Order: sequence, then structure tokens, then C-alpha cells
Amino acid sequence: FGIDAYCLNWRGQDWHFIGYVEDEPVSHVGALVHDVSVEGSPVRVGGIAAVVTIPSVRGKGYARRTLRAALVFLKDDQDAEFGFLFCIDRMIPFYQKMGWRKITDPVIVDQPQGKIPYPMNVMVLPFRNEEWPKGTVELNSWPW
Repeated sequence: FGIDAYCLNWRGQDWHFIGYVEDEPVSHVGALVHDVSVEGSPVRVGGIAAVVTIPSVRGKGYARRTLRAALVFLKDDQDAEFGFLFCIDRMIPFYQKMGWRKITDPVIVDQPQGKIPYPMNVMVLPFRNEEWPKGTVELNSWPW
């Protein structure tokens, strides 16, 4: 994903959604549920990670469909309030088309050396008609 220069430690995902075409896996979405804190108040998020499609079938909507399945699971089965993901710059338009919004407040993540500001983009997707709360976000975890 081109983020090795940040030297971050990452948390694994609890669920893996795989998109298939003719019995062949073509896309992957990792997911987890986690409570973050925004200005000290808990917010239950459905974390999304490792969204990838094999190069030969990119641009055909497979990642989008696999991601939608993961989001339905996180919202309906895991009662998450928002989708939450870490995003490289070039992928922002992909997520924005699906309704994701970039967080502009600081996001603080855990790392072996302590808590640090997350150096890249963080995006959220409301699962209900709520706005993401304003204020500093404490991830209380390694990013995923």
C-alpha cells in the first residue's frame, strides 16, 4: 500500500470478506469492531482494512461489493455506529463516492513508543443519520 516509510505497527482484523468470480477469490476486505473515544466519549466503529482486488479485475466493482457486504455485517450484526478506516491519499475518491467522509480532527493511535498522531487520512461512514462527533479521536489501539 506504499506506507512502509511510516514504520507503524498494525492490528489484525477479526473477519475477512472475500469476493469471488467463478469460484476464484478476487477481492478482500478485513473488518473488526472497536470502541474509539472522541473527546472521552465512546463510539463503536466497524473498522475496515486491507481492501484489495487482484490487478487483473480491478475497476469492475468487486472491492465495492465486498466492502458493502462487510459494512452490512458491521452495522446490522455487530451494531457499529460508523464505518472507520485508514486511507492513503489516492484512495480517498473511491471511498468518497460511497459516502465516506474524511476526519479533520486529530486521530491518536497507539504504537510501541506510545500514543502518536496518525500521519495519514482517516475516514468514517455514518451507519445511521448521525454526524461524526467533533474532537480528538483516541483510537485506544494500533491502527488496522
